[in-house]
Amino acid sequence: LYTPKIIKTFNNSPLSLSVSSIIFFIVFFLLFMSSGSIIYFTNIPYRPIYVIFIIMPLLFYYRIRLSQYQIYIALFLLVVIISGIFNGMGINGITLYFRYAIVPFLLVYLVDIYFSPQKTNKIIRILIFVGLFQFPVVLIQKIFHQKLIPLAKGSISEPDFYFGTFPWSGDPSMTFFLNCLIILLLFAQKVPNQIKNKIVLSLIFSITIFLSGSDIIRLFNMILWGLFYWKNFRKNIFILFSSIIIVFSTPLFFDNINVPVAISKIQHLGKISETPTGGGTVEEFLSGNYARAAGYYFFFVKEPIHFFGDGPTKYVSPFFREKRLGISGHFLLLYSEIGLLGLFASYMVLYKIIFRHKKMNFLNSNKCLRYLFISLVLLSLTSNILNDTSVMLTIAIFSKLFNITQLA
Repeated sequence: LYTPKIIKTFNNSPLSLSVSSIIFFIVFFLLFMSSGSIIYFTNIPYRPIYVIFIIMPLLFYYRIRLSQYQIYIALFLLVVIISGIFNGMGINGITLYFRYAIVPFLLVYLVDIYFSPQKTNKIIRILIFVGLFQFPVVLIQKIFHQKLIPLAKGSISEPDFYFGTFPWSGDPSMTFFLNCLIILLLFAQKVPNQIKNKIVLSLIFSITIFLSGSDIIRLFNMILWGLFYWKNFRKNIFILFSSIIIVFSTPLFFDNINVPVAISKIQHLGKISETPTGGGTVEEFLSGNYARAAGYYFFFVKEPIHFFGDGPTKYVSPFFREKRLGISGHFLLLYSEIGLLGLFASYMVLYKIIFRHKKMNFLNSNKCLRYLFISLVLLSLTSNILNDTSVMLTIAIFSKLFNITQLA
Protein backbone atom coordinates (compact mmCIF):
# COMPACT_ATOMS: atom_id res chain seq x y z
CA LEU A 1 0.00 0.00 0.00
CA TYR A 2 2.64 2.51 1.03
CA THR A 3 6.05 0.94 1.61
CA PRO A 4 7.64 1.69 -1.79
CA LYS A 5 7.09 5.43 -1.34
CA ILE A 6 8.51 5.29 2.16
CA ILE A 7 11.66 3.70 0.79
CA LYS A 8 11.88 6.54 -1.72
CA THR A 9 11.37 9.01 1.11
CA PHE A 10 14.38 7.75 3.01
CA ASN A 11 16.48 7.42 -0.14
CA ASN A 12 15.58 11.00 -1.01
CA SER A 13 15.30 12.20 2.57
CA PRO A 14 14.57 15.77 3.70
CA LEU A 15 17.53 15.37 6.04
CA SER A 16 20.46 17.61 5.48
CA LEU A 17 23.69 17.67 7.41
CA SER A 18 22.52 20.63 9.46
CA VAL A 19 22.64 20.33 13.23
CA SER A 20 18.87 20.89 13.49
CA SER A 21 18.14 18.02 11.06
CA ILE A 22 20.32 15.55 12.91
CA ILE A 23 18.93 16.42 16.33
CA PHE A 24 15.33 16.52 15.08
CA PHE A 25 15.49 12.99 13.73
CA ILE A 26 17.34 11.66 16.77
CA VAL A 27 14.59 13.03 19.01
CA PHE A 28 11.91 11.88 16.55
CA PHE A 29 13.29 8.33 16.48
CA LEU A 30 13.70 8.14 20.25
CA LEU A 31 10.21 9.38 21.09
CA PHE A 32 8.19 7.70 18.34
CA MET A 33 10.10 4.53 17.49
CA SER A 34 12.41 3.31 20.24
CA SER A 35 11.60 4.60 23.76
CA GLY A 36 9.33 1.68 24.58
CA SER A 37 11.87 -0.85 23.30
CA ILE A 38 14.69 0.66 25.35
CA ILE A 39 12.76 0.13 28.57
CA TYR A 40 11.34 -3.25 27.50
CA PHE A 41 14.64 -4.86 26.51
CA THR A 42 17.20 -3.13 28.73
CA ASN A 43 17.86 -1.98 32.27
CA ILE A 44 19.10 1.40 31.08
CA PRO A 45 17.76 4.15 33.41
CA TYR A 46 16.16 5.96 30.49
CA ARG A 47 13.20 8.33 30.45
CA PRO A 48 11.81 10.13 27.39
CA ILE A 49 12.24 13.51 29.09
CA TYR A 50 16.01 13.08 28.74
CA VAL A 51 15.70 14.15 25.08
CA ILE A 52 15.63 17.77 26.27
CA PHE A 53 19.38 17.47 26.91
CA ILE A 54 19.86 16.58 23.24
CA ILE A 55 17.93 19.66 22.15
CA MET A 56 19.57 22.18 24.49
CA PRO A 57 22.81 22.57 22.45
CA LEU A 58 20.72 24.00 19.60
CA LEU A 59 20.21 27.11 21.69
CA PHE A 60 23.84 28.00 20.90
CA TYR A 61 23.37 27.50 17.14
CA TYR A 62 19.98 29.04 16.35
CA ARG A 63 18.32 32.13 17.65
CA ILE A 64 15.04 31.94 19.57
CA ARG A 65 12.17 33.28 17.51
CA LEU A 66 9.86 35.33 19.70
CA SER A 67 6.28 34.08 19.84
CA GLN A 68 3.22 34.63 22.02
CA TYR A 69 3.35 31.14 23.51
CA GLN A 70 6.64 32.09 25.17
CA ILE A 71 4.89 34.95 26.97
CA TYR A 72 2.36 32.50 28.39
CA ILE A 73 5.14 30.13 29.40
CA ALA A 74 6.61 33.04 31.38
CA LEU A 75 3.21 33.76 32.97
CA PHE A 76 2.85 30.06 33.80
CA LEU A 77 6.23 30.06 35.52
CA LEU A 78 5.28 33.20 37.43
CA VAL A 79 2.17 31.47 38.81
CA VAL A 80 4.31 28.43 39.72
CA ILE A 81 6.72 30.65 41.66
CA ILE A 82 3.88 32.49 43.45
CA SER A 83 2.17 29.19 44.31
CA GLY A 84 5.43 27.74 45.62
CA ILE A 85 6.15 30.77 47.81
CA PHE A 86 2.54 31.05 48.99
CA ASN A 87 2.49 27.38 50.01
CA GLY A 88 6.04 27.31 51.40
CA MET A 89 7.24 24.59 49.02
CA GLY A 90 10.86 25.71 48.89
CA ILE A 91 13.19 26.10 45.92
CA ASN A 92 13.24 22.39 45.02
CA GLY A 93 9.48 22.11 44.57
CA ILE A 94 9.43 25.24 42.42
CA THR A 95 12.39 24.39 40.17
CA LEU A 96 11.21 20.81 39.59
CA TYR A 97 8.00 22.25 38.19
CA PHE A 98 9.94 24.16 35.57
CA ARG A 99 9.97 20.96 33.49
CA TYR A 100 6.36 21.78 32.52
CA ALA A 101 7.71 24.86 30.75
CA ILE A 102 11.05 23.51 29.50
CA VAL A 103 9.60 20.44 27.70
CA PRO A 104 7.05 22.30 25.52
CA PHE A 105 9.42 25.21 24.83
CA LEU A 106 12.31 23.04 23.62
CA LEU A 107 10.19 20.70 21.48
CA VAL A 108 8.37 23.57 19.77
CA TYR A 109 11.71 25.34 19.34
CA LEU A 110 13.18 22.20 17.71
CA VAL A 111 10.28 21.83 15.28
CA ASP A 112 10.22 25.51 14.36
CA ILE A 113 13.91 25.69 13.47
CA TYR A 114 13.83 22.43 11.48
CA PHE A 115 10.58 22.64 9.52
CA SER A 116 10.13 24.45 6.22
CA PRO A 117 7.39 24.22 3.58
CA GLN A 118 9.79 22.40 1.24
CA LYS A 119 10.08 19.48 3.68
CA THR A 120 6.35 19.13 4.35
CA ASN A 121 5.45 16.38 1.87
CA LYS A 122 8.31 14.09 2.87
CA ILE A 123 7.69 14.66 6.57
CA ILE A 124 4.05 13.68 6.11
CA ARG A 125 5.07 10.42 4.43
CA ILE A 126 7.44 9.60 7.28
CA LEU A 127 4.68 10.32 9.82
CA ILE A 128 2.32 7.99 7.96
CA PHE A 129 4.98 5.28 7.93
CA VAL A 130 5.36 5.58 11.71
CA GLY A 131 1.56 5.41 12.06
CA LEU A 132 1.28 2.30 9.89
CA PHE A 133 4.08 0.61 11.81
CA GLN A 134 2.05 0.84 15.03
CA PHE A 135 -0.64 -1.54 13.75
CA PRO A 136 1.43 -4.76 13.58
CA VAL A 137 3.29 -3.88 16.78
CA VAL A 138 0.09 -3.24 18.76
CA LEU A 139 -1.48 -6.36 17.25
CA ILE A 140 1.44 -8.47 18.49
CA GLN A 141 1.26 -6.79 21.90
CA LYS A 142 -2.47 -7.49 22.03
CA ILE A 143 -2.30 -11.16 21.04
CA PHE A 144 0.80 -12.14 23.02
CA HIS A 145 0.58 -9.78 26.03
CA GLN A 146 0.42 -12.63 28.56
CA LYS A 147 3.79 -13.92 27.37
CA LEU A 148 5.42 -10.58 26.57
CA ILE A 149 4.67 -8.64 29.78
CA PRO A 150 6.59 -11.04 32.10
CA LEU A 151 9.64 -10.78 29.81
CA ALA A 152 9.83 -6.99 30.11
CA LYS A 153 12.62 -5.34 32.09
CA GLY A 154 10.20 -2.66 33.25
CA SER A 155 6.95 -3.19 35.14
CA ILE A 156 3.67 -2.45 33.40
CA SER A 157 -0.01 -3.35 33.75
CA GLU A 158 -1.86 -5.13 30.95
CA PRO A 159 -4.11 -2.17 29.95
CA ASP A 160 -1.02 0.05 29.53
CA PHE A 161 0.95 -2.46 27.45
CA TYR A 162 -0.44 -1.56 24.02
CA PHE A 163 1.84 1.41 23.39
CA GLY A 164 3.28 0.34 20.03
CA THR A 165 6.77 1.79 19.53
CA PHE A 166 6.01 4.87 21.63
CA PRO A 167 7.31 5.47 25.18
CA TRP A 168 6.70 2.83 27.83
CA SER A 169 3.06 2.81 28.95
CA GLY A 170 2.47 5.50 26.34
CA ASP A 171 -0.73 4.27 24.70
CA PRO A 172 -2.39 7.72 25.07
CA SER A 173 0.54 9.41 23.30
CA MET A 174 0.49 6.83 20.50
CA THR A 175 -3.26 7.03 19.95
CA PHE A 176 -3.14 10.83 20.08
CA PHE A 177 -0.49 10.74 17.35
CA LEU A 178 -2.68 8.44 15.23
CA ASN A 179 -5.70 10.70 15.70
CA CYS A 180 -3.63 13.64 14.47
CA LEU A 181 -2.77 11.65 11.35
CA ILE A 182 -6.48 10.94 10.83
CA ILE A 183 -7.24 14.66 11.15
CA LEU A 184 -4.59 15.31 8.51
CA LEU A 185 -5.88 12.68 6.08
CA LEU A 186 -9.62 13.26 6.48
CA PHE A 187 -9.81 17.03 6.83
CA ALA A 188 -6.74 18.61 5.21
CA GLN A 189 -7.53 19.67 1.65
CA LYS A 190 -3.94 19.97 0.46
CA VAL A 191 -2.44 16.66 1.51
CA PRO A 192 0.19 15.62 -1.07
CA ASN A 193 -1.48 14.04 -4.11
CA GLN A 194 0.93 11.11 -4.09
CA ILE A 195 -0.59 9.92 -0.81
CA LYS A 196 -3.35 7.60 -1.97
CA ASN A 197 -6.01 5.62 -0.10
CA LYS A 198 -6.47 8.21 2.65
CA ILE A 199 -9.66 6.51 3.88
CA VAL A 200 -7.97 3.10 4.08
CA LEU A 201 -5.01 4.58 5.95
CA SER A 202 -7.36 6.33 8.38
CA LEU A 203 -9.25 3.09 8.99
CA ILE A 204 -5.99 1.29 9.80
CA PHE A 205 -5.07 4.04 12.26
CA SER A 206 -8.56 3.86 13.81
CA ILE A 207 -8.36 0.09 14.28
CA THR A 208 -4.97 0.55 15.97
CA ILE A 209 -6.54 3.14 18.30
CA PHE A 210 -9.33 0.73 19.25
CA LEU A 211 -6.84 -2.06 19.86
CA SER A 212 -4.97 0.17 22.30
CA GLY A 213 -6.13 1.32 25.71
CA SER A 214 -6.95 5.04 25.62
CA ASP A 215 -10.74 5.30 25.96
CA ILE A 216 -10.96 9.06 25.58
CA ILE A 217 -9.01 8.96 22.31
CA ARG A 218 -11.31 6.22 21.07
CA LEU A 219 -14.23 8.49 21.82
CA PHE A 220 -12.72 11.41 19.91
CA ASN A 221 -11.88 9.08 17.04
CA MET A 222 -15.56 8.24 16.75
CA ILE A 223 -16.36 11.97 16.78
CA LEU A 224 -13.87 12.57 13.95
CA TRP A 225 -15.47 9.92 11.77
CA GLY A 226 -18.90 11.35 12.56
CA LEU A 227 -17.77 14.81 11.47
CA PHE A 228 -16.21 13.42 8.32
CA TYR A 229 -19.32 11.53 7.26
CA TRP A 230 -21.58 14.42 8.16
CA LYS A 231 -19.81 16.41 5.46
CA ASN A 232 -19.25 13.64 2.92
CA PHE A 233 -22.12 11.22 3.57
CA ARG A 234 -23.65 11.03 0.10
CA LYS A 235 -20.50 10.29 -1.82
CA ASN A 236 -19.04 8.06 0.89
CA ILE A 237 -22.02 5.92 1.83
CA PHE A 238 -20.28 2.66 0.98
CA ILE A 239 -17.16 3.62 2.95
CA LEU A 240 -19.39 4.67 5.85
CA PHE A 241 -20.92 1.23 6.31
CA SER A 242 -17.67 -0.62 5.62
CA SER A 243 -15.73 1.44 8.16
CA ILE A 244 -18.46 0.98 10.78
CA ILE A 245 -18.29 -2.77 10.28
CA ILE A 246 -14.47 -2.83 10.48
CA VAL A 247 -14.10 -0.53 13.49
CA PHE A 248 -16.99 -1.79 15.59
CA SER A 249 -16.35 -5.47 14.86
CA THR A 250 -12.93 -5.17 16.48
CA PRO A 251 -14.34 -5.73 20.01
CA LEU A 252 -15.72 -9.09 18.85
CA PHE A 253 -12.18 -10.35 18.41
CA PHE A 254 -10.74 -8.68 21.48
CA ASP A 255 -13.33 -9.06 24.21
CA ASN A 256 -11.65 -6.67 26.63
CA ILE A 257 -12.23 -3.72 24.29
CA ASN A 258 -15.53 -2.12 25.13
CA VAL A 259 -16.29 0.93 23.01
CA PRO A 260 -19.08 2.29 25.28
CA VAL A 261 -16.63 2.37 28.20
CA ALA A 262 -15.20 5.65 26.89
CA ILE A 263 -18.65 7.22 26.87
CA SER A 264 -19.56 5.87 30.30
CA LYS A 265 -16.37 7.29 31.80
CA ILE A 266 -17.19 10.76 30.49
CA GLN A 267 -20.71 10.45 31.87
CA HIS A 268 -19.32 9.33 35.23
CA LEU A 269 -17.21 12.49 35.48
CA GLY A 270 -20.45 14.47 35.28
CA LYS A 271 -21.71 12.92 38.50
CA ILE A 272 -19.20 14.59 40.79
CA SER A 273 -21.94 16.30 42.75
CA GLU A 274 -22.44 13.00 44.54
CA THR A 275 -19.82 11.13 46.55
CA PRO A 276 -18.38 8.45 44.23
CA THR A 277 -19.07 4.94 45.42
CA GLY A 278 -17.87 1.54 44.40
CA GLY A 279 -14.41 1.09 42.86
CA GLY A 280 -13.26 4.73 43.06
CA THR A 281 -14.12 6.22 46.46
CA VAL A 282 -12.79 9.40 48.00
CA GLU A 283 -10.95 7.27 50.57
CA GLU A 284 -9.11 5.47 47.79
CA PHE A 285 -8.25 8.76 46.14
CA LEU A 286 -6.84 10.20 49.37
CA SER A 287 -4.74 7.08 49.88
CA GLY A 288 -3.08 7.51 46.47
CA ASN A 289 -5.05 4.97 44.45
CA TYR A 290 -6.46 5.68 41.00
CA ALA A 291 -9.91 7.27 41.41
CA ARG A 292 -10.37 10.13 38.96
CA ALA A 293 -14.08 10.81 39.54
CA ALA A 294 -13.46 10.91 43.30
CA GLY A 295 -10.65 13.40 42.68
CA TYR A 296 -12.99 15.72 40.78
CA TYR A 297 -15.52 15.44 43.59
CA PHE A 298 -12.88 16.14 46.24
CA PHE A 299 -11.39 19.26 44.61
CA PHE A 300 -14.40 20.76 42.84
CA VAL A 301 -17.26 19.95 45.23
CA LYS A 302 -15.88 19.29 48.69
CA GLU A 303 -12.97 21.75 48.64
CA PRO A 304 -13.16 25.55 48.06
CA ILE A 305 -11.73 27.04 44.88
CA HIS A 306 -7.94 26.80 44.77
CA PHE A 307 -6.51 29.85 43.00
CA PHE A 308 -2.86 28.97 43.67
CA GLY A 309 -3.26 25.30 44.58
CA ASP A 310 -1.49 23.49 47.38
CA GLY A 311 1.99 23.97 45.96
CA PRO A 312 4.15 22.60 43.10
CA THR A 313 4.98 18.86 43.51
CA LYS A 314 2.73 18.71 46.58
CA TYR A 315 0.94 15.53 45.48
CA VAL A 316 3.03 13.96 42.71
CA SER A 317 6.81 13.49 42.80
CA PRO A 318 8.12 14.20 39.28
CA PHE A 319 11.05 11.76 39.29
CA PHE A 320 10.00 8.96 41.62
CA ARG A 321 6.37 9.13 40.47
CA GLU A 322 5.15 8.77 44.02
CA LYS A 323 1.58 9.95 44.55
CA ARG A 324 0.16 11.29 47.77
CA LEU A 325 -3.27 11.47 46.14
CA GLY A 326 -4.74 9.38 43.33
CA ILE A 327 -4.30 12.21 40.83
CA SER A 328 -4.00 11.58 37.10
CA GLY A 329 -4.28 13.88 34.13
CA HIS A 330 -3.11 17.40 33.37
CA PHE A 331 -6.36 19.06 34.43
CA LEU A 332 -6.61 17.65 37.95
CA LEU A 333 -2.88 17.63 38.68
CA LEU A 334 -2.21 21.26 37.80
CA TYR A 335 -5.41 22.50 39.45
CA SER A 336 -4.58 20.73 42.72
CA GLU A 337 -0.93 21.81 42.81
CA ILE A 338 -0.82 25.32 41.28
CA GLY A 339 -4.50 26.20 41.28
CA LEU A 340 -7.04 27.68 38.90
CA LEU A 341 -4.70 30.44 37.69
CA GLY A 342 -1.90 28.01 36.93
CA LEU A 343 -4.28 25.66 35.15
CA PHE A 344 -5.60 28.49 32.98
CA ALA A 345 -2.05 29.61 32.17
CA SER A 346 -1.11 26.05 31.17
CA TYR A 347 -4.01 25.80 28.72
CA MET A 348 -3.09 29.18 27.28
CA VAL A 349 0.43 27.84 26.68
CA LEU A 350 -1.01 24.88 24.76
CA TYR A 351 -3.50 27.12 22.92
CA LYS A 352 -0.80 29.56 21.81
CA ILE A 353 1.48 26.71 20.71
CA ILE A 354 -1.21 25.32 18.42
CA PHE A 355 -2.26 28.75 17.11
CA ARG A 356 1.23 30.25 17.14
CA HIS A 357 1.52 31.57 13.59
CA LYS A 358 0.55 35.01 12.33
CA LYS A 359 -2.73 36.27 13.87
CA MET A 360 -4.39 32.88 14.01
CA ASN A 361 -6.90 31.85 16.67
CA PHE A 362 -9.55 29.19 17.20
CA LEU A 363 -12.26 31.04 15.26
CA ASN A 364 -10.31 32.05 12.15
CA SER A 365 -8.13 28.93 11.87
CA ASN A 366 -8.63 25.83 9.74
CA LYS A 367 -10.57 22.84 11.01
CA CYS A 368 -7.43 20.74 11.45
CA LEU A 369 -6.07 23.12 14.08
CA ARG A 370 -9.43 23.30 15.84
CA TYR A 371 -9.77 19.51 16.01
CA LEU A 372 -6.18 19.25 17.23
CA PHE A 373 -6.91 21.63 20.11
CA ILE A 374 -10.18 19.90 21.06
CA SER A 375 -8.53 16.49 21.10
CA LEU A 376 -5.72 17.89 23.23
CA VAL A 377 -8.18 19.28 25.79
CA LEU A 378 -9.90 15.88 26.00
CA LEU A 379 -6.56 14.13 26.40
CA SER A 380 -5.64 16.50 29.23
CA LEU A 381 -8.38 14.93 31.37
CA THR A 382 -6.43 11.67 31.50
CA SER A 383 -2.80 12.46 30.58
CA ASN A 384 -0.14 14.85 31.80
CA ILE A 385 0.36 16.87 28.62
CA LEU A 386 3.17 19.33 29.35
CA ASN A 387 5.39 16.63 30.84
CA ASP A 388 4.80 14.10 28.05
CA THR A 389 7.57 14.60 25.49
CA SER A 390 5.98 12.41 22.80
CA VAL A 391 2.63 14.22 23.08
CA MET A 392 4.33 17.61 22.98
CA LEU A 393 6.39 16.61 19.93
CA THR A 394 3.17 15.48 18.22
CA ILE A 395 1.52 18.82 19.03
CA ALA A 396 4.53 20.79 17.79
CA ILE A 397 4.79 18.83 14.52
CA PHE A 398 1.13 18.77 13.53
CA SER A 399 0.38 22.35 14.54
CA LYS A 400 3.37 23.40 12.44
CA LEU A 401 2.13 21.34 9.49
CA PHE A 402 -1.39 22.75 9.72
CA ASN A 403 -0.03 26.28 10.02
CA ILE A 404 2.83 26.61 7.56
CA THR A 405 1.09 24.82 4.70
CA GLN A 406 -2.52 25.92 5.37
CA LEU A 407 -3.56 22.35 4.67
CA ALA A 408 -7.23 22.96 5.41
